[in-house]
Amino acid sequence: MYNKSDNLNGPGIKGIIFDLDGVLADTAEYHYQAWRKIAIEEDIPFNRKINEKLRGISGRRSLEIMLQGRRLSEEKMVEIMERKGDRLFQKTLPKLIKPIRQWKWVLI
Repeated sequence: MYNKSDNLNGPGIKGIIFDLDGVLADTAEYHYQAWRKIAIEEDIPFNRKINEKLRGISGRRSLEIMLQGRRLSEEKMVEIMERKGDRLFQKTLPKLIKPIRQWKWVLI
């Protein structure tokens, strides 16, 4: 937790990590679009109602819910999750989220 008395420029601070996905940026629609493309490619039934069940859970658990009991090999599960992650985090989000050049501390 940050206190005003903390020295953020001191030798102990090497970086700050923010939970951007769904916390600082509303990425729900982009997750839906990435999963939708996977579902089409893999012939998995998928719609917005199913997508609502996926909010806030891991990629693996999301895929298991989408599969509705259908079994896939571990290799296939990993391949699908990586493909979804690549689409979302390497192709879609970088176009939408720009790095901050100057930092300002906001204290609430």
